[in-house]
Amino acid sequence: MTTRIQLKSFLFSTIKPIFIMSFGFLFLSGCTVLRPVNLPPMQLHQIQLPPNSFSPLCPYQRNQVLMISGLGAAQAYQTKQMAYQIQPNQIEYFAVNQWIDTPLSQWLQLFLEYQIRAHHFQSTVIAPTLSSADVVIQFYVLEALQDFTKQPAEAHFKLLVQLTKNNNKKMILSQIFETTAPLFKQNPQAGVQAMQVASQAMLNKVDCWLKSV
Repeated sequence: MTTRIQLKSFLFSTIKPIFIMSFGFLFLSGCTVLRPVNLPPMQLHQIQLPPNSFSPLCPYQRNQVLMISGLGAAQAYQTKQMAYQIQPNQIEYFAVNQWIDTPLSQWLQLFLEYQIRAHHFQSTVIAPTLSSADVVIQFYVLEALQDFTKQPAEAHFKLLVQLTKNNNKKMILSQIFETTAPLFKQNPQAGVQAMQVASQAMLNKVDCWLKSV
């Protein structure tokens, strides 16, 4: 009986340190596995007009006040996240690159600045505003992404544009516009540059359309 008790005591005293060391090792290993991945700082990007002066592609003048307004955006573009696709119709977002604002908000500010510089209208305002206006141009973002399913990859920008009379809300005209620009490298920075080019092309398209209506 005494020998059996001594054997149990010996086994317990031997196994206990091993068990504690093993548990400690697993605990530390678990902490290493569960430790969050350290991502690089988020990089913010903005679509802007060139700082220098420019000549509009379609010069004209209207004795009217133009109001700029947003209709909304497709669900994938209701975010500041920068969208791309490597498979058709499968939109993903870059982890450490995003827009400074949503594509719609950036576009509205871009179009406002373009019209102010161009002096095509008596004045240009952006909604919401207490200022009165003669006509309202509204935008809905259908697409704003980097498409890596093509070679070379492309930046795609697609808008639904509506022009209405402000006094009776009657629609004058509605049209869908689409522009693309190639990426010269396969990275988000090149995509931002391409989206800049596509946005400039969109400005010219929409502005020339305004001249024609």
